[in-house]
Amino acid sequence: MHLRKLVVAGLLWTAGSALAQAPQMTLSLGPHTDAPDGSACAAVMAQPDAVTRRLTEADVIGWHAEHGRMALDPARFPADSGLPGLMDRCFALAIDGKTVEAGLALSVNTPLLTGYPTLNVAERNGTVELQLTSSNHGRHIRLVHRDALHAVLAQPASLARWRARAQHPEQYAAMGEAWANAVRRLIDQKIIRAGIPFSDVVAQLGEPTRSTPGDAGIVRYQWYFETPMHVNPMFSLAAEQGKVTGYRLERR
Repeated sequence: MHLRKLVVAGLLWTAGSALAQAPQMTLSLGPHTDAPDGSACAAVMAQPDAVTRRLTEADVIGWHAEHGRMALDPARFPADSGLPGLMDRCFALAIDGKTVEAGLALSVNTPLLTGYPTLNVAERNGTVELQLTSSNHGRHIRLVHRDALHAVLAQPASLARWRARAQHPEQYAAMGEAWANAVRRLIDQKIIRAGIPFSDVVAQLGEPTRSTPGDAGIVRYQWYFETPMHVNPMFSLAAEQGKVTGYRLERR
């Protein structure tokens, strides 16, 4: 019986790890086009062989909610060579697997004016940024799908949000692994690092599940992805006078 439980748990973990890779946001780009507007883009992007490049939330290192701008990882999308592959082509945006918008991806400096949904591509301080608007000219330009994008891109490693997604036993491993991967990305991108204010970590992960005051003013915090499973992901952090002094991502 014990061996059977281990085998079942292993199968769930394998299946869960695959599920954890499913992106919440997918931005698909088609081949280069000289189309004067985006009227045909929904039909173009619905074709099975239309996608030439695909971006997900894993490619986004910054989200400017007020202006609806996504900053892309410069390691994958360098500003000096990555811009052409993102511009002058149709795009389709999907949230949780459902296509919600299609239109043209254009440079912010393009002479082409379109009244169709536009993915504006720009370079700011060496980083490629994307902004989705209802068009690229006129008095009634507005940001589109900002709330849906905000739900995905803001607090990408929110413990409460990932834990809420684990509604069934077969999802525990998947969501725990996805949360741990999100925390690991923040560490790799040095968004979480020693010396930053503790409040910056809370802004990314949400409130910790436990805090323990220690000696010399050091406080230890834990974010524990609690499930009925015996071992779960946990992020531990130490802070002194409100500054991060150390951290560790582990399983316990």
